[in-house]
Amino acid sequence: METVVLDKEQKEALVADINEFLSPASPQWYATRGIPYRRGYLFHGPPGTGKSSLSFALAGLFGLDIHVISLLESTMTEADLNHMFNTLPKRCVVLLEDIDTAGLKRDSNEDADPPESEKPSSSDNGFADLAKELRRAHRAASSGDGRDTFSQSQGVSLSGLLNTIDGVASHEGRVLVMTTNQPEKLDPALIRPGRVDMRVEFGLATLHQMEEIFFRMYWSDSETENGSRPDTPSKEDGEQEGTGIREGVDEVVMRVHGFDRMEVRRMAQKFSKLLPEGTFSPAEVQNFLIARKKAPETALKEVEEWKDTMVASKK
Repeated sequence: METVVLDKEQKEALVADINEFLSPASPQWYATRGIPYRRGYLFHGPPGTGKSSLSFALAGLFGLDIHVISLLESTMTEADLNHMFNTLPKRCVVLLEDIDTAGLKRDSNEDADPPESEKPSSSDNGFADLAKELRRAHRAASSGDGRDTFSQSQGVSLSGLLNTIDGVASHEGRVLVMTTNQPEKLDPALIRPGRVDMRVEFGLATLHQMEEIFFRMYWSDSETENGSRPDTPSKEDGEQEGTGIREGVDEVVMRVHGFDRMEVRRMAQKFSKLLPEGTFSPAEVQNFLIARKKAPETALKEVEEWKDTMVASKK
């Protein structure tokens, strides 16, 4: 979680919410009140801001398996989606990435989330679904879009996704995370309370975030390129100098890439001030630094030229 660059208060609130949901007392609390025991989250913001990374970090933090489902597969049917949800474990994280690009649109003549009075009863014996498919095929034929009945049945509709999220395939204890770059394109029925219980907004990099990205790129308390702590004296060195090994370790100044921790922190602060706030995604900043991963001074020298090039290309 420490490697995910996000506002500290947002991160703490999210972790606390999931921790409360997964607590041993929660299932009974939900059952007593007749509330489905599941939790939904919407992570939204520009590309490269850490939405998927945070999803994986949360799964690792709470020791849960994470299952990534893509709705972009053109051959996937609603039956396939239901089958996948049915095979999920009861406690897991389900990640639906880029939900806005999946083509989930409400039919202009059909309610994706109908009121209770219009929902088919158990006595319909499936005729309501058949009638819906016939109406859909009739509208397709009337519009002259050239698509046959078979192609109409392919893919996952908005109502199909909602039925899967809310239906019997929705196991108790599941954490559902949906990510999107454009939340305004999502149908209100998909993100209403009960399906999305908490929204987390990811923005472009702030000065603090850029400083942290730089610092974590060039400093590590636990490892260096060769897998050992830098500049730590060996046993022979300690004996030759007539000092104990522990004393030698305590006295040494830890250095990475030739710089100690305070020097790397000062460079990180300088780096962040050379870039405009709210202009680049954390992924863009990180990608610039990865190309110079062993040369923090080079990164400082070249960052302004990179900034000008990137700003011009964005314009």
